[in-house]
Amino acid sequence: MPHERSTARPRRGHAAGVVHVRRQLRWDIEGRPYFWLPKGRKTREVRLPANLALRTRAHFRRFPSTSCTLPWRNPEAPTTALEERQRKPITVDLILTSSHGNRIYYRTWNDRSWKRALAAAGLIKPVGEKVRHDGDRIRRVPRYAARREDMFHVLRHTYASVQLEAGESVVSLSKWLGHSTPKVTLDHYAHFMPGAGQEGSPRWTPGCGIPTRRRRGAGWRSTSSSAEARLPSSHLTS
Repeated sequence: MPHERSTARPRRGHAAGVVHVRRQLRWDIEGRPYFWLPKGRKTREVRLPANLALRTRAHFRRFPSTSCTLPWRNPEAPTTALEERQRKPITVDLILTSSHGNRIYYRTWNDRSWKRALAAAGLIKPVGEKVRHDGDRIRRVPRYAARREDMFHVLRHTYASVQLEAGESVVSLSKWLGHSTPKVTLDHYAHFMPGAGQEGSPRWTPGCGIPTRRRRGAGWRSTSSSAEARLPSSHLTS
């Protein structure tokens, strides 16, 4: 069975302003890496803001991608012709690698980069240290009290909440996250929609005979009468 945590490897589409998410790098319980479909087994396209596209271009110029060949779907040795076709290795370019140009192992990333960033921000605290022996070298690595919910995967939830708070469509967000239906997105993130229940009522204001104001020149005028004139009489009586 594959480990549930993974690192996505998207294909870039700067000109079109999108990121094409086609596969992810995963490890099984024995620590063997392989490529597989993204979360939810869905490929998808995600909008790429212009300023982020500029920053990623600069990153790719400074840190070129590294070719990597791994089995597809399952790292186990195939035992049938079908499994051999399904698990045929593929070669792709990893756009995010370690300082030595290797694959990034998610646990190493969490321990050496993510948790240290959380600690620097004052969100978690060290609770001890690990002593590692690398040949003749001794390394002391801090240990942090960090919940599973605080790991790198939380950025997915941060992205979703920011999009909804900015008024993005739940349908669009559902596609970007790879959810099976928009209902899944609502069940997880509906509480991040501060304007929910407040947008529809003002649209009925003109039809209810309540004055609204529009700017005309330097002054204001009521639009309730013109709104009433456009509505059938049945809409203006109880």
